[in-house]
Amino acid sequence: MKENEIRRIFKEFEKALRHLRNPPLPPIQKVRQREEILELLRTYQDLQVRIQSAQLQHQLMVNIDHLTRQIEELRQKLELPILIQIESPKDGDSFLAGDTLKVGWKILGPMGNILEAALYQGNNLIKYLGRYPNTGSLYWSIPKFYPSLSQLTIKLIDPLTLATGISGTFSISGGG
Repeated sequence: MKENEIRRIFKEFEKALRHLRNPPLPPIQKVRQREEILELLRTYQDLQVRIQSAQLQHQLMVNIDHLTRQIEELRQKLELPILIQIESPKDGDSFLAGDTLKVGWKILGPMGNILEAALYQGNNLIKYLGRYPNTGSLYWSIPKFYPSLSQLTIKLIDPLTLATGISGTFSISGGG
């Protein structure tokens, strides 16, 4: 929701509250005004839920990024070998917004049944892609209106063993 729309809803809400404080109105106008205020209150509550949802999504991304960095640091300290060999995407691959990107991998050692997948640009987490069964491949549908990005990689992590794999560097040409 855009900032201007949020301001507009808050102004309407304040206006409705001011009307409540005015001198008594005929009963029909009071009922109409009460209905308008209730509708504004419902809109205000819906707006609060949307804001909280957006804040939670942002916090989740921050937490995932932080945990991914900690796992990578721990893996390096323990000198764990990279046991996930990502075969696709490869260095230099290019995709368009709206394409389906296949991530293919081989397992080079003992591994759990679930892998976590994330899209990175350098060391920056761009998008957490989710948890996937350890089947050797997954498919990510790039949103149709995704921005153009370069120097991207896919990182797979086995949360059980902390084994990791990083794809070749690729790019996405945006569609919007």
